[in-house]
Amino acid sequence: MLKNYDNLLKLIQDMYPVIFIDEYQDTNQDIAQVLLGTVKLKTSILFGLFGDYGQQIYNKSIGKIDSDKYAIKKIPKDDNYRCSVEVINLLNKFRSEIQQTPTGKEKHGKCLCYYVNNTDLDTEKYLYETICHDFGVDEKIIKRLYLVTKSIAKRNGYLELHNLYDEENKQVEGRKAKRKDQLLKNKDNRDCPFANHLFDIEELVEFYKTQNIQKLLKKTAYGLYNIADKIKLRDLMDKLIEISTKMTIGEIYRFVWDNGLLEQPGKIKRFYDDETLQDDFYNNLLNLPYIQFINLYYTVKKTSPFSTDHGTKGAEFNNVVCFVDDADWSNSYNFALMMEK
Repeated sequence: MLKNYDNLLKLIQDMYPVIFIDEYQDTNQDIAQVLLGTVKLKTSILFGLFGDYGQQIYNKSIGKIDSDKYAIKKIPKDDNYRCSVEVINLLNKFRSEIQQTPTGKEKHGKCLCYYVNNTDLDTEKYLYETICHDFGVDEKIIKRLYLVTKSIAKRNGYLELHNLYDEENKQVEGRKAKRKDQLLKNKDNRDCPFANHLFDIEELVEFYKTQNIQKLLKKTAYGLYNIADKIKLRDLMDKLIEISTKMTIGEIYRFVWDNGLLEQPGKIKRFYDDETLQDDFYNNLLNLPYIQFINLYYTVKKTSPFSTDHGTKGAEFNNVVCFVDDADWSNSYNFALMMEK
């Protein structure tokens, strides 16, 4: 439409005389080419592209842009206000087109790279025995940074659950979705009823374990009318904790519903009542060990030292270990080759 209808371009120009694109390197190739090759060429709109092509993470995104082809003026960011001198020196070794210098209050730290040719490496053991020793810090104050959530799932015992939700372009109630986000993101972004209910169950357990009675009573559907009911609720919660490491997700669902700890959500009831909705995802999820969700639950909590943290700037972490594994990225990257250079 943008290529064929000039009137549409005029409308966009009147409404948006300035367009900024943040993290431009991750913009879809077709969209970027239309914006720069058509909209920019045929209008007076001022475009500003902010980002770093070296941090491109999607296969079909634009990445590096030909500035001459699209008549874009380069404004290199030579100053680095954020990183320590040691980190900047490391970054400069990886980059050829831009060399940054520390600016502002000078920060110092220590930066070491370790290359271990072992796909079966016990990273926690290596962290404790080697890295903590070299840096002289306690492992409890180190943030473990992984590039992809699959790495964390593999090391923390919920890989099957992660992979089940990581299947893309599957039909979920008649629409396409990225299921991993439905499991890993917070409740305001998550829209899978099964994931929501799993979090409800484990929150109930957490409230009980931490003796947060008010939140527990507010969340549970169990009716309390006398002392006997309180004792029964205590016994049920103890039983739930006992069986949670031994039973499947489907069995835990049934225990929670049959004993009135939580009500069966309407959206989940639809699946139980209608066999035509019970696809492979549904059956595989119910047959997974519930312990995998427990492992995920306590990994994604803020108290966990494991994270990908793509959305943070890093200043809140004083000690960070970044684990980079070629196997996590299939054939997209070769970090070993980069280190050799």
